[in-house]
Amino acid sequence: MKKYTFNGYIKAEVEGQLEGYLTLKDGMPRNAVLYPPAGNEIKGQSALKKIRDMDNMEELRIQVHTNVDIDSLISSIPGKIPVQAIEESQEDTLKVEGEKKTAERKKLEEELESRIIEQEMKESKVAEKEIEVYDTLIKERRGLKSEEPGKFPDKFSFENFVVGPNNKFAYAAAREIARFPGDSFNPLFITSSSGLGKTHLLKAIGNYLKKRDHDLEISYLTASNLSSILSNQDIKELKEEVNKANVLLLDDIQFLANKIDLQDEVFHILNNLLEKKGQVVLTSDRPPDQIPSLQDRMVTRFKSGLVVDIRPPTFETRVSIIDKILKEYDIKVEQDVKEYIARHVKKNVRELEGVLNRILAFSSLLEEDISKEVVKESLKHYSDEIDKGEKKVSSYTFKVGRSYLIEERRPDKGFEILKGMRDDGKTYIFSRLNPNRIKEDYGVKDSEIYWLTSRDSQNYITVSPNLENLSWRLEDLLKEDGVVLLDGLEYLISNTGFEPTIQFLRHMIDMVSETETVFLLTVSPDALERKHVSILEREMEVISEEDSL
Repeated sequence: MKKYTFNGYIKAEVEGQLEGYLTLKDGMPRNAVLYPPAGNEIKGQSALKKIRDMDNMEELRIQVHTNVDIDSLISSIPGKIPVQAIEESQEDTLKVEGEKKTAERKKLEEELESRIIEQEMKESKVAEKEIEVYDTLIKERRGLKSEEPGKFPDKFSFENFVVGPNNKFAYAAAREIARFPGDSFNPLFITSSSGLGKTHLLKAIGNYLKKRDHDLEISYLTASNLSSILSNQDIKELKEEVNKANVLLLDDIQFLANKIDLQDEVFHILNNLLEKKGQVVLTSDRPPDQIPSLQDRMVTRFKSGLVVDIRPPTFETRVSIIDKILKEYDIKVEQDVKEYIARHVKKNVRELEGVLNRILAFSSLLEEDISKEVVKESLKHYSDEIDKGEKKVSSYTFKVGRSYLIEERRPDKGFEILKGMRDDGKTYIFSRLNPNRIKEDYGVKDSEIYWLTSRDSQNYITVSPNLENLSWRLEDLLKEDGVVLLDGLEYLISNTGFEPTIQFLRHMIDMVSETETVFLLTVSPDALERKHVSILEREMEVISEEDSL
């Protein structure tokens, strides 16, 4: 039973008398459940021990059933798994019922995903409104003119978009589209998490085109608008508007999730526009193939042009964003204060803008200059968390109990971070690189190094790329407060596959969250599929190659 991959059940029988069934999910001992002939079910390690203790019985027969949908199996049987042996006909019934349960669960999951998307859109609109309120307050107090409402206000321009390593490809593609609409990159699909600037780029394209050619027909829509139009049966009017358009800017298309009728209409609208060489630009909070229940033809259509992503801003980019906003209000702030804000507010650009506007409003109302003390006072809910359990490496702050994903082509930054933390406690390295090379090239001689290799060595501690062995070794080290660096994820994936590896990582992240340890994972984004990188980024806090220490 390979850990992290085994899903199934074990049937134990002695001399024709059934002893019981044991189910095991994801190969995790804590998920084991034993259903004995009588009495209460036994869970966890105790269940495994019960089965293991049977091995000295005579006439013991063990049947192992793998690749079983355990959730469906258990949920399809009321109470416990029956004491009597399961006949083939009963197994067939369970299979059918299990498939039915799986389909029902998948439908529920898709509905839940759709609700989550809608909630995220609502929260995004609330955040935008909050920023707008603070923005208006500051401008009124400083005698600045508010912008006229419209689809493409001046603040959404290419000039006001702060370019950094996290978004320069998306920015370049958007500029090219604005200069030569319909010539290339059609459709252009911009994807990012909420608040990173995809809507800014979308409206910047519209802003640029509108100023260059007043006669150009530009249609800007959101997927939620489309849903409302379809429900009101105004689709004919929409088609007339889009048919006249030269450019279609469609925002938040993740809202098409699970809406088959709406997807059909959008597909035909896009096809008609593309056939007449009209430009299409779309945004989404996830790549096309990760939108729930999106038709294959829609995925293919969206990916037929160019898909670009925007990642969270680097430290330098966040400082530049703060600089630009402060210059707009003609406010001077010390560099260390700007860097303090940039270090502690890094989720997305919208959050950074909202936080900065909050600080400006706080400073303006109290008639005080913006100092570090004023920033801390105005952001108490941030500062309280910041001051707990920190490990600092130069200007970067790491929190104990947290896991960090370090994206870089070589593990230089990972070893540099580890080296900066070694005075705070024990440091451990798990790497595919030869330990001697690590010590010589990176100067981490005080760290305990584990060599990830299938070979045996008399000179170094070796750990095979077996997730079970690696997990046991790491779990022991996590009992001691310190820093653990795992370098060699690509090696683990090549040996065991991505799904078992991500399950292993999730287990480690859960373990770390209950300790005083900092967990660092280095990975080269170029060596993995983009969707796999995205999954890792959702699980851990990201430090990119360009982030300054």
